[in-house]
Amino acid sequence: MSDKFVPAVEELRDALTSGGEPDVVLQEIADEYGLKSQALRNRAELAFGDLNTYGNRNKNVTDKIKAAVKKKEELEELVVLFREWRKDKIFHPRLEFLRDKYLVNEDNRKYLTDNA
Repeated sequence: MSDKFVPAVEELRDALTSGGEPDVVLQEIADEYGLKSQALRNRAELAFGDLNTYGNRNKNVTDKIKAAVKKKEELEELVVLFREWRKDKIFHPRLEFLRDKYLVNEDNRKYLTDNA
């Protein structure tokens, strides 16, 4: 017999990440899988910690990841624009914006130097 808790906990994680109210989604998912809600809560709290704060904690991590991806994409765009400028002396207004935004940081200047 397979463990019903694994898919139930995964579904609960998805529901909490989507902003679901912990007590409501917990009861719905427990009923759907034929589990006692307290047992599902116990398993989920072992996996995720406090269910009342899980959605916000996960959102904060997601926001940080999105910001890091955006920064990486902008730095890559800066490298491309910088290469174009060096090669053809074509100045793009976005180059100035990205330069001012990112080249104040020594690590970013090194990244540009190493990749341009």
